Amino acid sequence: MKKQLVYIISVIVVLAQVSCHSKKTTEVKVIESELLQYDEDIVFGNENAQHTVFLFATYKCEFCRLLFRHTIPKLQKSFLANNKVKVVVKFIEFTNDYHARFALRAAVCINKFGKYEKFHKLLVGNHSIVSSDEFYTLIDEIVEKNHEIAQCLYQESNDVFLDRNVKEFRDLGLNGTPVFIINKKIFGGYIPFEALRDILKNEFKLN
Repeated sequence: MKKQLVYIISVIVVLAQVSCHSKKTTEVKVIESELLQYDEDIVFGNENAQHTVFLFATYKCEFCRLLFRHTIPKLQKSFLANNKVKVVVKFIEFTNDYHARFALRAAVCINKFGKYEKFHKLLVGNHSIVSSDEFYTLIDEIVEKNHEIAQCLYQESNDVFLDRNVKEFRDLGLNGTPVFIINKKIFGGYIPFEALRDILKNEFKLN
């Protein structure tokens, strides 16, 4: 019984370190090094936008999905469409869950060589679909029509970016998703559009 209790406590501690959280931190911390944008990162907005915002997220996280569903679309209209800001999303997966990792590989490949918006909306709307037969049928249909996506998706080294993103996340001392990095400052938790708008205006001196 004692061993079971210790195990349960250990699991809770680990989960707390990589949790999905709703509230942004009150104390803004600053990272020391510049974050880099990689080929596997998914960009919302124009690549040549004036300012860059980084976002660590996962489709598994309820508050990440809320962010994609409510905050990002409003951000698109106010900041992304006019090339003031771009959001570089670094997707992460903390476990060896095959279905979750496969879905993120698919997201990256479809973003590179296909139409990502519909796929993104699918995962935002219902992440549990990634372990269903219907999801893999959809993937089969996609790769049959697009050989570049197929080649990208089934490369053996395609999980490297997930491990890199998780390492980067942990090296920065982050402990939950979603997390924005803006001007090297850490803004964690779900942020409504109005609050994020004010942060961006303040950090980038935008009108």
